[in-house]
Amino acid sequence: MELFERRLKISRARGDRRSEGHMLGNLGAAYRRLRQFDRVREYIECDLALAREIGDRLGEGQAMGNLAILERNLGKARRAIELFEERVRLARELGDRRGEAITLFNASLACRDLGEMESARSNARAAWRIFHAIGDANADAVQRLLREWG
Repeated sequence: MELFERRLKISRARGDRRSEGHMLGNLGAAYRRLRQFDRVREYIECDLALAREIGDRLGEGQAMGNLAILERNLGKARRAIELFEERVRLARELGDRRGEAITLFNASLACRDLGEMESARSNARAAWRIFHAIGDANADAVQRLLREWG
C-alpha cells in the first residue's frame, strides 16, 4: 500500500497521468483485499475520471470493470450488470477480446447472484467462446462452471 501511495505521488509530481491512473487502480485493488470498500470506491472513481479525462479508453474500461466488481461485492448485482454491459460495449469498440471475455464472465456471475441462470449461462458461453478463440487458459475454468450450471 505504502509503495503504491509513494508511486502515486511521484506520478503526480511528474505529471504522468497514465501512471497516476495505474496507481489509483492498484490502490483500489489493495483496499479491496482489505475490504475497505469506501476507499476502494474512492480510488476506482478517481481512476475512471482520470482515464476519461486523458482519453485512456482501455484504462476507462478497466476502471469501469473494477467498479462493476465492487458493486457486485457490495450486493448490488443489478448495478454491476449495467456497468458490465457498458464495459462490454467499450471492450468491443476497442477490440479488447480478453477484456470482453473477462467482463462477460463477471456479468455471468452477477446474473447468477440474481438467480437469472439463463442470462448467466449465456454470458458464460460467450466468454468461453472468446477465451477459447484467443487461446486463454480461462476457457477451461469457464467450461467447468458451465458444466456445473447445467
